Amino acid sequence: MFGSYFGHYLTEQGIITADQMTEVMQAQKSARVKVGLLAVASGLLTEQQADKINMLQQKMDKRFGDIAVEQGYLTEEQVQELLDKQGEDYSTFVQTMVDKGIMTLSELTEKVEEFKEAGGYSDAELEALKSGDIDRIVPIFMKEPALSRLHKEYAAVVMRSILRFIDTDIRMEHIEKLKPFQGICGVEQKMFGDQMLYTGIFGDKPAILDIASTFGGEDFTEVNAESLDAVAEFLNVNNGLYVTAMSGEWIELDLEPPMMYPEQKTISSEGIAYRIQVYLSGKKVNIVFSLNTDVSVD
Repeated sequence: MFGSYFGHYLTEQGIITADQMTEVMQAQKSARVKVGLLAVASGLLTEQQADKINMLQQKMDKRFGDIAVEQGYLTEEQVQELLDKQGEDYSTFVQTMVDKGIMTLSELTEKVEEFKEAGGYSDAELEALKSGDIDRIVPIFMKEPALSRLHKEYAAVVMRSILRFIDTDIRMEHIEKLKPFQGICGVEQKMFGDQMLYTGIFGDKPAILDIASTFGGEDFTEVNAESLDAVAEFLNVNNGLYVTAMSGEWIELDLEPPMMYPEQKTISSEGIAYRIQVYLSGKKVNIVFSLNTDVSVD
């Protein structure tokens, strides 16, 4: 994730081109192989075992390695070895930039300091971005004073789900109170029970199709009932993970069926709701959610 933030800064400043940014991010994706693939390639897991863990991740908000240990497939030492092979996000980004001759190491070091100052990041926040650890990164962008614990936990769950199931090249903006905006297409799902929660994913067609194609395992080329159903299933899986997490805190929630919107809608709320703008390989989606406040899609 560091590359998504730092690379965006370099592009905005005109230090590298958009094409160079794309080239580096694609190369970094190849360098940062998923832990499951590394485990299979290393002979530590069979494909069937890796598939089972991937399926369990859709029911359990846990990392691949943690589930593998719980299932008795890997030891903690083996998981750490795989993580070491995978590489830190910052290291792989810098190595790729240098290997491709785009910038020297000294130039990168200088620009990282400028990036830190421009973004107002503390030393700890910069280290969190460098780590690529989503659990350390999300709090950086969740500083809205009125946010409740349930809001923050939902944001953390949805960002982990995007990273695990959709794309590793992601960049989230600071959370903001919802103001009316135009969503080209998207899906929503409500939760009810001890609390009432509204959740939605709205974006431009390329971003929605990316989510649909990746999660649905099919190359969707147009926004229709089938592609939106794949996005709705992703939202349903994510929200199921959230419901499970909340049940562990004695908060009982149930899910309503998702609603799909293939055409442009205005998303607004009279009460306090929130929006996080997330970029998936440069394509923007809006994650909308609220607690005990309804959101209108008109």
